[in-house]
Amino acid sequence: MTRRRGRGGMIRPMKPAPVAAAAAAAGDYQATGGGTAAANQWYAENGTVNGKPAYQGVTDDSYWLEWSYDGWGESWIISTNHNAPPPNNVNAYYVNSTASVPPEQQYSTGGSGSAPGATVAAA
Repeated sequence: MTRRRGRGGMIRPMKPAPVAAAAAAAGDYQATGGGTAAANQWYAENGTVNGKPAYQGVTDDSYWLEWSYDGWGESWIISTNHNAPPPNNVNAYYVNSTASVPPEQQYSTGGSGSAPGATVAAA
C-alpha cells in the first residue's frame, strides 16, 4: 500500500482498493432469466437433500436449488421451502430429472415462480 503526505507533511496510509466480488467456484450453479428476480442468483453447494447435493442461494440464502420427489415425479427445483417433504415443497422453478447434479437447461415455472422459467448453468 502506497503512502501519501497529508496536511502538515504527515504520512498517512491510502485507502485500500475495493475488493472484487469473489468468483464462482467450480461446482456452483447460476440461475438467470427467471421472472422471480430473487431466484436469479448463484447457488453454492451446502449439504445434501434426498441423497443429492443441495445448493444454497448466495445473494438470498432463503432460496435453494435441490433435488426433490413427489407425486409429480423426481425433479431439481429452485425453492424457498428447503428440504420440505412432499407435497410441501412448492417450487419457483423445476425440471424433471433423476440426474445426480442439477441439469444445465431451462427450468419450468412452478407454483410460486413468475414466468419466464429460469435457466440454470454451472460455473
